[in-house]
Amino acid sequence: MKKKWNRHKTQRAHRRALKRAAIITMAGAAVIIGAYSLKVYDFRIKYTQTADYMKGNEENVTKGVVTYEEATNSNHTTAAVRSSYKRLDVECVLQNPELPTGCEITALTTVLNYLGYNVDKLTMADYYLDKGKMGEVSPYKAFVGNPRDEDSCGAFAPVLVNSATKYLKSQRSYMNVYNITGAEYNELLDYVDDGHPVLVWETMYMKEPYESCTWNIDGENIMWLSREHAMVLIGYTQSTYIMADPLRGICEYDKELVETRYKSMGKQAIVIY
Repeated sequence: MKKKWNRHKTQRAHRRALKRAAIITMAGAAVIIGAYSLKVYDFRIKYTQTADYMKGNEENVTKGVVTYEEATNSNHTTAAVRSSYKRLDVECVLQNPELPTGCEITALTTVLNYLGYNVDKLTMADYYLDKGKMGEVSPYKAFVGNPRDEDSCGAFAPVLVNSATKYLKSQRSYMNVYNITGAEYNELLDYVDDGHPVLVWETMYMKEPYESCTWNIDGENIMWLSREHAMVLIGYTQSTYIMADPLRGICEYDKELVETRYKSMGKQAIVIY
């Protein structure tokens, strides 16, 4: 059973978010790490900014580069008027022990539960997550490995957009999934202020990622950064971001560190409403 959603209450937020949301285009955007160029298969972005691969202090995770042209919107909440504290009433689903590498699908389950959908992480992992073998699939197309296995890699935003879309369609939901990859953190906070948790790609324990393996798909070199980790942004304080972390539960991380890891992972983010 899913709870009723007040369309009128979120109408203004919906209009604002649509202006910020990316539009699906196949503009040949690329994710670049070191000497490798990784094709972004279906990011919902119109932009083309390349984020630098950043090394931070040893407390965060994972990959990438993408580009983003910030949409202007006079209705945006500004840092000057934003509250110094916000926390959504989100219950965190933990990935272990069943899904040792399933942070992404677990984080998505956390978001869906918050939205009123009574679905569990194993149902999402087994029936709504596309999977492929290491060396045979891109993490932009499918989960590399199986989230039930400890030696698997993971998946990026387009894969989770697809998982969420399939699930919502099965529930005949009117909600939409937006791949807002490329958005700056201030924009992510706009969504949180409007009551929408944001699924983001960071790193495990916010530690610095490292290159662990590479493979080639149709001439494209794909490099995996170990410590890749997805979690849900649910709030903030003056100095920290509050996360629903599939490994740790509800916790806070230093703002600067979180933003550094987010950039290193290609500024990948998803929101549903």
